[in-house]
Amino acid sequence: QTRAMAFQLGVIGLMNVQFAVQGEEVFVLEVNPRASRTVPFVSKSIGVSLAKVAARCMAGTSLQAQGFTKEVRHAHISVKEAVFPFNKFPGVDPILSPEMKSTGEVMGVGDTFAEAFAKATLAAGERLPLSGRAFMSVADSDKQGVAEVAQDLVVNTTEGRAAIADSAVIRRLAVERRVCYTTTLAGGQAFCEAIAHLHAHPGKPSVRRIQDLST
Repeated sequence: QTRAMAFQLGVIGLMNVQFAVQGEEVFVLEVNPRASRTVPFVSKSIGVSLAKVAARCMAGTSLQAQGFTKEVRHAHISVKEAVFPFNKFPGVDPILSPEMKSTGEVMGVGDTFAEAFAKATLAAGERLPLSGRAFMSVADSDKQGVAEVAQDLVVNTTEGRAAIADSAVIRRLAVERRVCYTTTLAGGQAFCEAIAHLHAHPGKPSVRRIQDLST
């Protein structure tokens, strides 16, 4: 769908697309012929400045002439995590919505998703628990999958405005007391994988230089 829109619109250079997916339906939120915050993340991950590639395209130098015609794939995995300022605003419900609320982003790189996500989470200021108790409060539609993610953290999923309002205090307390929490089962599963990685690899995480990611 991204390719189809790019060709139909005749975009030369970079294009920012935002989708929302619900079930089998795909909704297009916006399409803009510009760079987004994802571009520097991907550029660092693959070791190629996509802004430079796009600028050359706009100036008339084709991708073929630049030798950039195939997707760059590496063995490592990169994860982007958003940084939110909820701890600086007492009383604000930290639930997410389509509205842009993040104040920054971090990148974690590892040999596995678990390692990369663990690094990104720590860099974003989250404290991943290695012991303790779990609190689970989920919508009816999520109850079948909740047992898999019952680790040391808070999982709170909601459906409808009333449920969101009723559970706001749970999320707010998690922020104020620096308890690791998530509002989706997918996020809970990712946290569990990251925690398992930290258990299996205690000590300081390995460090990769951005300059080495292109090799």
